[in-house]
Amino acid sequence: MKLTRPPTQRRAGAPRPGPQLDDVGRSVRNERWRYTEWDGRRNGTALFDHELDPHETRSAAADGRHAATVARMNNRCARGLVK
Repeated sequence: MKLTRPPTQRRAGAPRPGPQLDDVGRSVRNERWRYTEWDGRRNGTALFDHELDPHETRSAAADGRHAATVARMNNRCARGLVK
């Protein structure tokens, strides 16, 4: 059975809050982090620390302390690298 989203009542061109089911997401992962971006970062990013948060309950993408990790993982994602 294929799940589909019900039609929405949204003005044409109105912004959508955060990632949507039909957005294209890309992820890369290393030993500690998983980074995901949706629609080329236009609809959000997520960064999960698998040492401290193995169940991915809190994204660290907006935390300035992890800006270098976000930049590094974004670069890998853009280049299509897995590790």
